[in-house]
Amino acid sequence: MTEIRKGDFIIHHASTAIQAVGIATSDCYESQQPRALKDAKTDVDWDNDGYRVDVDYVDFDVPLDMRTCKSWLAEHWTQNSAFNRKGMGKQQYMCHVSNEHVLFLMEQSLKHQRRTSVKEIIERVMMQAGGRFASRRH
Repeated sequence: MTEIRKGDFIIHHASTAIQAVGIATSDCYESQQPRALKDAKTDVDWDNDGYRVDVDYVDFDVPLDMRTCKSWLAEHWTQNSAFNRKGMGKQQYMCHVSNEHVLFLMEQSLKHQRRTSVKEIIERVMMQAGGRFASRRH
């Protein structure tokens, strides 16, 4: 998380699907735990000190079911990416995604979107040559 910089794209994954894309509107910075998290009834005892990144989210019209991408991701496995050799997402909060994987996942996502604004942000992600990408698990 500390490597995220303003302008980076973040892929948001939850419940076996890519749900949204975010654009970091700030670099990562130190922050206290948000009040909403402090007040939430969770089984996790969160530290008060941590990190934060401000992000503009664009929810997908239709989430991309990652199970439909599993075989492709396994065939195109790369070291140090968000996916393991079986084409499944790694169980971690934030990790890098290879450009090849980002392009494939965004191409697949683009096919199912209806809103022009969602399509435009996906196309921006795809056009970011040599950029840095991250995947965030909810």
